[in-house]
Amino acid sequence: MYCRLIRYAIRPDRIEEARALGDGILAMSRDLEGVKELINLQRSNGTGILMGIYADKESADAAAPRIIESLSQIVHLLADTPVPEAYRVINHEVIE
Repeated sequence: MYCRLIRYAIRPDRIEEARALGDGILAMSRDLEGVKELINLQRSNGTGILMGIYADKESADAAAPRIIESLSQIVHLLADTPVPEAYRVINHEVIE
């Protein structure tokens, strides 16, 4: 498995608007091939991490342009340029 993270910071006065648009980005991402999990973590100050878990690096690489395109919808709401990161997943366990 492979993981892509995007660290972001939303302008404080635009947090609610960004959350509404973010729901659409996550919905679009569900259709990407190889996506296993999508998680959006956000603090009350608008800083956050968007995390996607993919079946493999190839799936993550193939999805990257669509994710970036989707994020362009909210770039005007961000305080800073998002910082993308990529990782190979070493351990992953879902405990229910």
